[in-house]
Amino acid sequence: MHLRELFKTALTVSIITVLFSFQPLAFGEELANVPSSIKTVEDLAKWISTEFSYCMEFPDKWSSVQDAINSKQGDCEDLAILASYFLKRIGIPTDLVLLKFRDLDVGHAICVWKGADGTYSFFTSLALKHTREPDLRKAISRYYPDWESIVFANVDQKTIRTIRR
Repeated sequence: MHLRELFKTALTVSIITVLFSFQPLAFGEELANVPSSIKTVEDLAKWISTEFSYCMEFPDKWSSVQDAINSKQGDCEDLAILASYFLKRIGIPTDLVLLKFRDLDVGHAICVWKGADGTYSFFTSLALKHTREPDLRKAISRYYPDWESIVFANVDQKTIRTIRR
């Protein structure tokens, strides 16, 4: 096995290990410093984009929802987990999606859901994107044309599956 393939395998194992080690708040638990005005996707998008800042972490650590709220910052998976948590609170089922890019040894996490109209939307870091695409591969490709694989997990860690190009 080539060194590059070993690195890709190690990266995939690391992502899956992190997914299974993250413990979100139970949905019955109360969070501190959360506005009661978050009732829609747009309310959430406004809150995240105005109140939070994107901050890379080295080494990467996945923050709890409360830690992200307290610090008002996070990297892609922290903000995807935050968005997923609040979308579920307002009745929108989501998936946490980890993207692996072709010829790059980095990934990106987004929070994805399928709307009532059958099209995919997602939060990517601080931005809300409505794709108008009913096919997930096309929806992802619209904003991330160089994706190589998609690793799915819900925040409750119940399912993981991989989609490859």
